[in-house]
Amino acid sequence: MNLRDYHFSLSPPDFGQLIDGLNARQEAWENTAKWFRGDNADPCLNIEECSDEREALEIADHYQSIITTLRRQASWQRGRRKVNLEAPAEENSRSGWCLFVHAAAGEVRPAARNGAGFEVYPNEHDAREAWVEDQISRCLEYLSGSRDWDSVGSDLFVAPVTLNADGSITDTSGGHHRICI
Repeated sequence: MNLRDYHFSLSPPDFGQLIDGLNARQEAWENTAKWFRGDNADPCLNIEECSDEREALEIADHYQSIITTLRRQASWQRGRRKVNLEAPAEENSRSGWCLFVHAAAGEVRPAARNGAGFEVYPNEHDAREAWVEDQISRCLEYLSGSRDWDSVGSDLFVAPVTLNADGSITDTSGGHHRICI
């Protein structure tokens, strides 16, 4: 038996439809358990096929577990937002975190741009979340066949930076990075 986890990407309306369908199945099994107890005498009720109340409740509980897991995962994703620091006022600087990539010839450069600047995160955790999202996307692309295994891993890493008033950033090794338009 293959017990691997599956990962899906759904639009919000499709996710809602999935939850609605699972809720309907959970409710059907719950109503079947009530029927076995004699608590539901609805003549229009469709009874699910099972041996007794206990079995119906176990199946209803399993559906509820699936719904809870999906909602928890969706909640985590919905609650997250991409947070980028704004360039500070003139003469000031601001600390943040940035994703960097190892480029050709040992060069290190910022990995992501945001409009006319770099994506700079207010804390290490937010920057690491961006790194994780990149890895998840790469893995899903591999699973769908649109990315080769050799390109699943990335040279991205997270490092502290100073965000300057002109939108440039300075990394901890003193490297100064500007957007060239």
